[in-house]
Formats: sequence, C-alpha cells, structure tokens
Amino acid sequence: MKKLLTIFAALFSILSMAACTPEPETPGGNNGGGGETPDTTPEITLTAGELTANSFSFVVTTNVAGELGYAVVAEGSKNPSIDEIFARNIANVADSATLTVGDLNDNTNYTLFAVLRAAQGGILSSPKKLTFTTPDDGVANPITINEIGYDSANFTINIPGEIMFQCIDKDSLEAYNLTIEEYIQTAGIAIVDEGPITVDWVNGYKYGTIEMRMRDNSEYYVIAARSDGARPAPNTVGEIYYKSFKTLSKPVSEAGITTQLTNITSTSVNIKTTPDSTVTQYYVYVRDKMWADSIIDGNGESMLSTLIKYPNSGSWNLYSENEATWGGLIPATDYYCMIVVVDNKGAESLTILEFRTENPTGIAPSVDISLTQHAGKEHNTLSLNIYSADAAAVKIAFNTKADISYLRNQDIDDESIITSNGIDLSPEQVEAIRTTGLSIKMEDLYPDVEYIALVNVMNAEKTPTIKATTEATAKRPIPARVESDLFETLQGEWEVSYNLIQFNQQNVSISGEKVTIAQGVDDTSMQMYREQNRLVILDWPFNVYGAGNYEHIPTMLPSDLAEAMPDYWGKNPQLAYRDYGPKIFLEIAADGTVTVPSERGEYFYNWSSDGTFYFYGADIENSFTAPATFPVTISADGNTLTIGASTPVEEFGFGVYRPAVFRDNSPWALATSDIVLTRVK
Repeated sequence: MKKLLTIFAALFSILSMAACTPEPETPGGNNGGGGETPDTTPEITLTAGELTANSFSFVVTTNVAGELGYAVVAEGSKNPSIDEIFARNIANVADSATLTVGDLNDNTNYTLFAVLRAAQGGILSSPKKLTFTTPDDGVANPITINEIGYDSANFTINIPGEIMFQCIDKDSLEAYNLTIEEYIQTAGIAIVDEGPITVDWVNGYKYGTIEMRMRDNSEYYVIAARSDGARPAPNTVGEIYYKSFKTLSKPVSEAGITTQLTNITSTSVNIKTTPDSTVTQYYVYVRDKMWADSIIDGNGESMLSTLIKYPNSGSWNLYSENEATWGGLIPATDYYCMIVVVDNKGAESLTILEFRTENPTGIAPSVDISLTQHAGKEHNTLSLNIYSADAAAVKIAFNTKADISYLRNQDIDDESIITSNGIDLSPEQVEAIRTTGLSIKMEDLYPDVEYIALVNVMNAEKTPTIKATTEATAKRPIPARVESDLFETLQGEWEVSYNLIQFNQQNVSISGEKVTIAQGVDDTSMQMYREQNRLVILDWPFNVYGAGNYEHIPTMLPSDLAEAMPDYWGKNPQLAYRDYGPKIFLEIAADGTVTVPSERGEYFYNWSSDGTFYFYGADIENSFTAPATFPVTISADGNTLTIGASTPVEEFGFGVYRPAVFRDNSPWALATSDIVLTRVK
C-alpha cells in the first residue's frame, strides 16, 4: 500500500524551498516504454517549491512534451514501480509545469518520484526523485495515515482508552447528509482496546461486524474520538478528530485475453478464454446485468472486481486456456460475463461482455420415480427412487396415503402439497438424481400402511414435472408365540413414580399416578399385541409444565379417534391404532424376561394439535437418542415393576439410555431415574 496525495496542477512562481534535495533514483519495477524512438531523449529536472505541513509543490522541466507520472511515498514505504508511478498521478507537460501534492501528514519524511513518457515514441526518461520533510503543523491530531492503496489503507489512532472510529468516503458522507461529527455518533465502531491502535482497512473484509468498503481514486475520512464506553451504544467524549486522504488509482493491466461466448441457450452459455503470456491468473464470473450494474453504480468497478475474486463468489479462478459451460441461468434475461485479469506485474483489468439467454423452450423434464419396500425392513422402511437427467432442483413430500388423500379432498393439488409440506433436496442429491439416480430411505414407518411420495422436479428453465407414487409397508413380522402367565398376572391398575427433566430444564418428580396394563383396548388390538408378545400400558404420565406442574393427558382410544374424524381415522383404522394413546408396551420373552421397547414408528400418541409424540431412548449425558430397549425387573411378589436404563451396546455408542418422550423432534420429558410401578389392583 502506498500513500496517494491529492494533486493540484497550476503554473505559478516558486514561493519557498525547504529541506529539499534533488537526486536521480531508479524506483523498483521495469522501465516499460517502447514504440518509435524520438530524435531527442526525454530528460527532466525536478525543483522543490512551496512546502507546508500538508502539501508540497514542485517544478518539473522537460526537453520534450509528454506525460509525467509522479508519486509521493512516506519514508519506510516500498519504492513504486514505473507502472505504479503512472497509475497514481499523471500530468501533461510541454516544457515546464508546477504541480502540487496535498493531504500530507505533518512532520513526515517523503520522497517524490517522477518519470516522463515522451508524447512521440513513448520512450521513458530516467526516473528522478526529490526528498522533503513536512514541518510540524502545531495541531495535535492523533490520526496518522501510514499507507494507502487503491482498495486499502493503514492508519494509526493514538488515543488512550476506549475509542470510536470510522473510515468513510466523502461521497457517502454527502449522500447521508451528515457532518463528520454526526456520522461518528451514528456509525462509529466502539473499540474497547487501549490505544494506540493501528488498523488495516481493506475493501471486502470485516472489522468486527462492520463491512469495510474502499474503492480506488476516491476521497476518504478517518474519524476518531474517545468513547465513554457505554453499552450497547457508546458516545464520543471530547474533541472529534479526522484526517482525509485519497485512494490510489488502480493500476490497469494491459494484458490481453480472448473471450468467446458460444452456444447460448435459455439456461447456459459456453465460455472459451485464451489469455496471453503476461496473464498470471484470471477470474470468470457470470451474473445478471441488473445485479452487476447495481454494484458498479453504488461502489464502482473496483468493488465488482473484488467481489468476483472473493473465494466464495463462485467464480472460476483460472490460469490457462479454458472452455466450459456456465449453467443455471434464467431464460430471456440479460447477463454479463465478467473477466478479471491479473498480469505478471500485479495489475488488473476488468472486461465485461453482455449477452442474453434464449427464451424458454417450455419442455418439461422427464422423471422416473418409484417407491419400493426396503430389503430387510419391509414393514417399516420404504425406498423412494428418483431419476431425471434434466433435474436442476427437486422437492419431495412424503406421508401416508390417508394424509395425502385428506389434503386432496380439500381441493389442494399436489404442487401445493409439495410447496407447503415438502423438503428441498441438496445440490449433491440433485446431482445424483441427474446422473446415477438416487434412492432415499423413508424410515420409522408404520406396518401395513400405504404411503405416497410426491416429487416435483424442475429443470434449469424452472419448468416442473410433478409425479406421485404409492407403496405399502409390509405387515409386522410375527415372532414365535410366547406362552407365559405374565400375560395375565401383569394386567391391572398400577401407580407410577419416577424423576424426569422436562423440556424447560426443570427437574420434576412424578409420584402415584395411575396407569393400566392391558392386553389391548379392543379385540383388534388384543390380537395384534398378543401376536407381538406384548401388553399395552395406558395413561402413561409424562406431561409437566412451568415449575414442575403435572398435567394428566387422557388416553384417546382408536374408537374415540374414529368418531372424532371419521373421514380420516374412521376410514383408516390402522392409523387409529398407530395414533391413539398415550401408550407404551411391555414385551415378554420366552425366558420370562420383560422389557419396554421403543421405536419412532410406534407413536406414543398422535392426535393432539401439539404435534406428534414419540416414546424413545435418551442418553441425557451425551445428548444422544436411540430406539433402546429397557429392562423390567419384577419383584418376588409380582407387585412391583422397575423399568431401568438400557444395557450399553455398541450399536448405540455404549450410551446409557432411559425412557423419554419427544414432541416431534424435540425432547419433552426425559426420565432421570428408574421408573417404579406399584400394583394397585
């Protein structure tokens, strides 16, 4: 970064000279030039003129007419190259001219570099320099501008304690219609570090949460003041200081690149780029014309180039010849293909090519979908299989046939169902659908129930194809029948006591709440549960709220649900058996052991507007969930049942799981102790 100094050109007499020593010096970089050699080799002399704390005048004399490039840098800064000198300041000189540089810091050592390029032939003179020191202005200003680039500045603020500061361009300040004092009060950044601080203000980056903005060839202010440290809105204390400066003109690369736009369709364009030998790297970015114009109008082409080069912009960062297709465009839209070239001198140039995509073809994508039972889990898992070579975006909705039909019967079409209830697949999933096809497992389903998958596939033109497919899960596998007296002796009324932590992190004790252990709730459920060697526990206590207040949730039976919604549960009794409750199960094995199973496909209950409730395993310490099985210990007299924690197994990460109730996917009531059931009758 180098200090840019505002230049004022005028022809006037030398008023004073101070601390100035002319001597020839060759700055860093190359001499450039070329073309026809004139009869006279360009020569220049530099003579110091008026010097103040903030400005310096000099007289340049030349033997040929030409273009003078000149730059001033502070002591300690790197010497500019020839290209950088011409990029900073240019003046046309015939024989003699007096030029002035401004915005200098007081009490600072500077060096002026100057080179003349002849108007005819373009040959360069030998570079010359003048060194000078600005006097102290006698005014205490804690702001020092250290270095300036075309999109960055480094400055130091030497104020003790907490401070506020901002860096703002003059044009924005005028657009806000605010004074310097008003602006620092409304947009200052509160810095809590002790001063002094040195800041790198770089376009496109952040200072804390503040976006830093800086464009080339523009006037800026650094504004600073002490802060009172108030939170969250600090105020300035005492005098408000400011220092102005002007950013450098951005060096413009003369490197060449040939760009061809071909095969422009409604959604893509083929881009072929061929850089010349002086290009070290370049960036290609395609975006709609409206967006790019808004960036240029608001922040200039320098900001546009910065955004294109940004690592996450999505641009192509290339180093050699390239040909590829840029897709995902919108039909009948004006676009820019923008190329930022960086040459071997570090200079840049921006090229913008405009094109318009074709009108949409209106051809819908071809889509193949199916639902199939998943091998080995036919009773609770289906696979949704999707293939479409034209897919650009895919959204799916999945539910029971009863739920989808219920919505369709309300004149809601499949597209609206997908829009309201569906999920968008990831770009990686869409890529799989477009190439090899994708199979998505739909798990934790209820046995012997028909399900529907709705799929909306859009191509690059955003033309949709909507398809539906239906499949039923298999009946639940029937295990070997267990004969045990426990199927009779465990039935009856019991009291439940245990500790839990509720959703609001309150620890609660439930004691003496009554439940019923039964074969089932009707003939159908009794047969169904007996086939699974199960008993059902009804009225399970779990619901607490506030500061541990218990609320009894009554059991809604399948018959209650069928009566409440005959068009849904009445016509789909298998879903009534899934959704009724609250309920959990006891499972009896041939060796007489008893367990409490848990699984997401067997709902705790699902008839409330509060959502779907699940009975599942929770490892509170590690925040894991799993379909764990909980051991039940029966006392010698058969009057006490104790439901303990699951046995740690590798399948579930060797965690210790206890019974828990979840509302949708969120923890609702998680047991923190063994659960004790005491027989009442």
